[in-house]
Amino acid sequence: MGTEMRSLAEIDNALEMAGVSEGQHMVVYAPILFSQPEYL
Repeated sequence: MGTEMRSLAEIDNALEMAGVSEGQHMVVYAPILFSQPEYL
């Protein structure tokens, strides 16, 4: 479980560095979460 959460945090950091607002992060996460429901 720890590695998945860390990878999501890394994605989050990358999105912030790319200038993506918090509200848009779920647009990026949604397909990941739906394709890998163990993250939920």
